[in-house]
Amino acid sequence: MANGGDQFGLAERPDSDCMDPPKETKEETPSFTFKSAASASSQQGMEAIKVLLHDRELWSKFDEVGTEMIITKAGRRMFPSYKVKVTGLNPKTKYILLMDVVPGDDHRYKFADNKWSITGKAEPAMPGRLYVHPDSPATGAHWSRQLVSFQKLKLT
Repeated sequence: MANGGDQFGLAERPDSDCMDPPKETKEETPSFTFKSAASASSQQGMEAIKVLLHDRELWSKFDEVGTEMIITKAGRRMFPSYKVKVTGLNPKTKYILLMDVVPGDDHRYKFADNKWSITGKAEPAMPGRLYVHPDSPATGAHWSRQLVSFQKLKLT
């Protein structure tokens, strides 16, 4: 990966156990792992890559009140928008940034009597719907230069 060729570092979504049903709060920092299309010998240095959530305090406030969104068939942009600071990338290597939004479980919920309750099984999730950041592919220098915003991502 250090040669700066046409190799791509691919982010892999965190394990789904960090996704909670509505209104449960976990005090954990999301973790991200990275996979590269390069050989295993070029994997050294990948542990230095960090993805930090921007505006964490705002996200925490929304989590405390249990914010929900009405999603339309055409999709709705997420609020607050997802922005991250990425560090530790090789400046000359090209990377593709992807986001995978997955359900926390297989239940459908409703909010009544000031609490969330399960109302049945959810519809099966559509497999393989990854959002590719519009700047992808780009060099590590590009991704590290400023916040990476996923503001155009729509939830459907």
